[in-house]
Amino acid sequence: ELVSGSAAGDPQLAFVGHMLSLLFTTAILVALRDRHYSGLPTWLLGVGLVVAAVVHPVLWNLSYPDIYVAAIAWGQACLVGGLLVAFPVVLGTEIDWRRSALAAVLWSLAIGSRYTLAPAVLVCVLLTAVGAMKSEASTARRLRLGVAIGLPFVLIVTSLGAYNFARFGRAAETGLQLQLTPNWDYTAIARDGGIFSVRYVAPNLIYYGVWPFKIGAEFPFLEVQRGESLSVRAFLRAAEIPDAYSVEEINGLLLAVPFSLFGLLWVVRRACGAPPGEQNGSTARPQSFRDRRDLERISLSMLLAAGMTGLLILAYRHVANRFMMDFSPFLIIPAVLGAWEFHAVNRGRPILGPLSAVLILVLAAASVATSILLGVGGPASRIDDYNPTLWAFLSNLGK
Repeated sequence: ELVSGSAAGDPQLAFVGHMLSLLFTTAILVALRDRHYSGLPTWLLGVGLVVAAVVHPVLWNLSYPDIYVAAIAWGQACLVGGLLVAFPVVLGTEIDWRRSALAAVLWSLAIGSRYTLAPAVLVCVLLTAVGAMKSEASTARRLRLGVAIGLPFVLIVTSLGAYNFARFGRAAETGLQLQLTPNWDYTAIARDGGIFSVRYVAPNLIYYGVWPFKIGAEFPFLEVQRGESLSVRAFLRAAEIPDAYSVEEINGLLLAVPFSLFGLLWVVRRACGAPPGEQNGSTARPQSFRDRRDLERISLSMLLAAGMTGLLILAYRHVANRFMMDFSPFLIIPAVLGAWEFHAVNRGRPILGPLSAVLILVLAAASVATSILLGVGGPASRIDDYNPTLWAFLSNLGK
């Protein structure tokens, strides 16, 4: 309001939340590059930052920045921001109670924005605790650190419970089952156990994982499908999925962001017992065993946090593209690290070196292009209203 002269609304809140999330993600990637991949080619850092900035569903969400999107965006901003603040503690290089307290405040606010982020916050707290235990700090400093992390959680969660009690009459009531939504009785759905159910996991895996988008001849060429398909509807009937199940516009993350597959590299390397030593020209200086273990610990923890949050989304009755933002940042950061690792392992090899670079560029370009086209064709895209001349030009590209 001070900047624009008018009251800030949902679009401004959503935009600022997404920009803060991007800023914190960028800082984390730069810090990891400087610590673990100091000899990384500049173009690889640029590729990682571009992918993190625009990949689905960031632009999709910004195409209709309502209060739902704003809550998701600020939840991620607080989650990623807390990890950035706590980073020296996570690495065990600086046991600072002030940093820890600020990180705890941000993580508490993340839960306040999105209750579904609680599992990711738990992983971040445990990651920080492990870093503190690995440090050479005294027991007294570690205890002070624990108080610095725990006290903000107690204060903010207690305040949130008091707010819920004043509003709903119960401290543990989130208001989810009291929503006034046309055609849906959330009280009855909650009573029947239909808001969250393991029976939703199987169809949601299909929708969030590999559900295809339609390819058209006119700009933006990609069309996200809305509602249940006939095949999935038949599956729902056979599996006796509750009638409360519903589907908005949705497409599979693996198809929209194939670059995310690089995140699996960490899981595969760890499962195969790959040694954490130096890679082929991966850095300008040798990496210690501990440095490599720290990198693996951070990457796998972020994947675990994304997976635990994703499980809640998979068990939810309603399917929507915007919900993927609850876990995609913690999935994309390890994916970027996986791409860097893939290049580092193969760098210097006559054939695999150039092929690895080409593969990274192809998957990154496909992810960015797909995400942009999906965002342009989002449910409330305003490009045709704000710039009809540009929209007319783009629409004529495929004709």
